[in-house]
Amino acid sequence: KGTPPVSIAGSQQLKGIQYDLPMASAQVKSGILLAGLWAEGETSVTEPEPTRDHTERMLRAFGYDVKTEGNKISLVGGGKLVGT
Repeated sequence: KGTPPVSIAGSQQLKGIQYDLPMASAQVKSGILLAGLWAEGETSVTEPEPTRDHTERMLRAFGYDVKTEGNKISLVGGGKLVGT
């Protein structure tokens, strides 16, 4: 069917979080932001120092509203990704 033979079902709606990265990690930041796409409310990540911003650029290219204020990156879940 084109998908892995696994299914994960949560018992509650995923909620947005505010996460302070203890160390700079673009991978952890990306994982949190991507999960935030499915979360209710705002998800934000604050970095101790700048990391690569490929995920933020990609999401913006797909029309998703990602805000960057200093070292804080945030988005609100439930939006749409649009590609051509």
